[in-house]
Amino acid sequence: MADVGQELGRFRLVTMGRSFHWMDRAETLRRLDAMIDPGGAVVLIHDDHPKVPDNRCVQLYRELLERYSEDDVGRRIRKSPDWLNHTAVLLDSPFGRLEEVAVIERRRIPTETLIDRALSMSSVMSETIGGRAEALIAEIEALAAQHAAGGMLTEVVTSTALIARRPDEAEQARLRRRPAAAKIAASAQLAATGDCRAAQAPHRDLQHPADPDRPGGRVLVP
Repeated sequence: MADVGQELGRFRLVTMGRSFHWMDRAETLRRLDAMIDPGGAVVLIHDDHPKVPDNRCVQLYRELLERYSEDDVGRRIRKSPDWLNHTAVLLDSPFGRLEEVAVIERRRIPTETLIDRALSMSSVMSETIGGRAEALIAEIEALAAQHAAGGMLTEVVTSTALIARRPDEAEQARLRRRPAAAKIAASAQLAATGDCRAAQAPHRDLQHPADPDRPGGRVLVP
């Protein structure tokens, strides 16, 4: 965390792709709160593969990677029920106003892309699994050969930007005023119908026989 501080300057937008899980997320967001300009945002970029027929090979590929990464402690922690996902962490941070923007597209990729993708992951990179890396590559190639057409694989990818902003101050003030405003509006409506007692306004109900315009000679005095 020593490399994240105000000495880096001021920013309008901070983006992260597949890196936020490595950080002390709450502390990172606390520091970014002091570095990001008003109206600025933090954006987390990630991708996923929806369950569509084109992604059958991708599903098998993921199962293969899970088998090779089962000894990775960090991965087990992130997949445990106690691990808070990024959305939960952001909601409890200064950047708790969230929205998502996603794009879904079909892609054609060579087998080498799957191999490069695997070896870029900390849980199955060569430095992590050692001599098993060659076996992993061989299994990826065999899997791809079963599903490739003309040497190319098809996948459908959902690319998502999770945009986190600070709660709008005007909106927060409006929400704080809502209970009082609702009570005032209800009182005004009841008063307009003549049911002054139901409005529960802090008035004193006094006899005023000299006022001929008020039925029963009664007047409400503030």
